[in-house]
Amino acid sequence: MPSAGKLVRSAYDPQRTFKYSSTEDMTPYQLGYWLKSIVADIVPVGGHLFVNRDGLVIDELADRVATYESPQEAQRWMNIVLLDDFISQICGDDWTDADANQVLEVFVLAWGYQVQAKYPKAVVQTEIVSDPEYGDLGVRLVGVIG
Repeated sequence: MPSAGKLVRSAYDPQRTFKYSSTEDMTPYQLGYWLKSIVADIVPVGGHLFVNRDGLVIDELADRVATYESPQEAQRWMNIVLLDDFISQICGDDWTDADANQVLEVFVLAWGYQVQAKYPKAVVQTEIVSDPEYGDLGVRLVGVIG
């Protein structure tokens, strides 16, 4: 990894450079944690689909869902994967939400393929979550078994 503050040429667009600003390299453990979110098991709880990133058994996941007012409310919060920190650790801080669309699309595609394979009649939607005030950017899965 380059040192902080160094101008780096983009591997994907040689005409573009950005200032690498991360002060700490990502460890393999951290990279694995983020990549596991892409292939996290998507499971039904009460007919609603949940991204089981923590590898909980169904009863534990159901208990967590039950702490919310409704399964829909649980999906709104439990199925968000925020990616802004991940992107910044890999690419530095000089990026926009539009720049990150390729990363977000990986999640959308992987989750969509898994749901289609496991639950062909499911009705599912992935949403981009963006909150410029807090700098949050990520994806959320909302779906039910059809």
